[in-house]
Amino acid sequence: MKNIISIFFLLVYTTLSAQTVGVSEVTSVENKVDSYQNNEEKIKQLRSKIPDLENQWKENMAKLRAEIAALNKERDNLIADMKVGARCSQCGGWKSDFEKRGESFEKHLGEVKGYAIPATTNEIETTRKSFSEKIAIKKVQLQNLEKGDRALLKQYDEIEKIKKANEKLCEEITQHSKNYERKIINDATGKHNLWLEDILVSGSKALVASSQKKVLKAKKTWTEKEFAEKNKTELGLIKEKNELQQAEKKQQIAENKLQISNLEAQQKQHTETLQNELNELYKAIKETEDKLTKAEGNEVLKNQLVEIKEALIKQVGVLKEKMNRDIEKYKQTIGEIEEKSKKLTLEITQLIGTLGKEQEQKARELEKELNLKLANFKNLETDSDIAYKQYTSEYDDKLKKYKQKQDLFTKEITSESNRMLLASKKINCSVWNETSGKVTLNWNKKLPCVNMFAFPDALMIEEIVGKSTCSNESFFQNGTSLYKSFFGNLTAEEKSVLIK
Repeated sequence: MKNIISIFFLLVYTTLSAQTVGVSEVTSVENKVDSYQNNEEKIKQLRSKIPDLENQWKENMAKLRAEIAALNKERDNLIADMKVGARCSQCGGWKSDFEKRGESFEKHLGEVKGYAIPATTNEIETTRKSFSEKIAIKKVQLQNLEKGDRALLKQYDEIEKIKKANEKLCEEITQHSKNYERKIINDATGKHNLWLEDILVSGSKALVASSQKKVLKAKKTWTEKEFAEKNKTELGLIKEKNELQQAEKKQQIAENKLQISNLEAQQKQHTETLQNELNELYKAIKETEDKLTKAEGNEVLKNQLVEIKEALIKQVGVLKEKMNRDIEKYKQTIGEIEEKSKKLTLEITQLIGTLGKEQEQKARELEKELNLKLANFKNLETDSDIAYKQYTSEYDDKLKKYKQKQDLFTKEITSESNRMLLASKKINCSVWNETSGKVTLNWNKKLPCVNMFAFPDALMIEEIVGKSTCSNESFFQNGTSLYKSFFGNLTAEEKSVLIK
């Protein structure tokens, strides 16, 4: 039992889901056709009663004419009786009245012992007036009836009303078919835009993945070239820095040599100056000794000269000590400078020795950095391949699905349109019957905008980012907005990879 109920609801759901948004217009057409046919049946029934009503009408007119004739005859007979004295003196009844009842006026007079008496002029005129009024009423009734019988006229009016109602129904049926087309075209436009936009979203994603892979390949080439230039530049900078450091140290060594040379010259000049002073002191001592020799016997002078000599000898000692100290100081300073030069020479040797190692280290670092970037590019290319396959498959599935939906949609439109057409043919009313063709035309007009994804990427990209028939369609703009955003964020160099 449960299975039967489930199948029933499934059938109901399938039936309802297959209907279009215009099915209410189809139902209205069918209902109005039924109403039209019911009205035709009513007209048929009304027309079937007309012969009887016409006969009755004719009979009523004949009856009135007979009644008028009878009243005229009765009036004429009565007035004739009144003029000749044909009224009972006892009861006042007229001879014509007795004759109408089939009785003998003379017999009546004998029975009541009366006699016939004539009417007065006033009575005759009153009688004539009374009959004239009765006849006038009957004539008016006849005139009204001759214009048409109310029942018969009502029947014709009812038929006319129903005919007009059917004309209106026919107009409404035509309008419902127009409404059906308008609703279906609007619904189809919305459906087509929604379906095609959904297909384009998947197509755009596939195109993004394909474009990403092309850009990644180009970036890989650019990166390799960039790193080759970078490697050359970096190694050159290391060599330039190393040579600059060597030059600076050689310059310091040269400056040290110059400084030593200057110090040696200063030392020589300083020593010569001191030696000249010593010579002067030696000369003064000798002169003092010569004076001492000549000052024999002059003790005072002799003592003075001895003091002078001793002072000079003391000065000689001080000056020699200063000379030796200065010479030692020069030697020490020169030695320190020479030691610095030795250290600089060693550093130059070390710089020469480490240049190659530093360049090799930098080359390894750059190679490692390049390999990381290339590995990243490879991973991204793999991701792009996976995405491309996924969205291409999704694009194909959606295209197939929506084509099937379009086929079912047009099939249902054709079915509903045929329902309206078949119904309208029963009563010979016109209906619009081009809806299915217009829906198919709209679909076929827009479908090429989706099928372009089967073309080379460059053509599709130009279609999306450039101006074309498709780019004016809202579904195309919305469906490809993802790719437009992707393309807009690319550099000019990256764009040149996709569009030459």
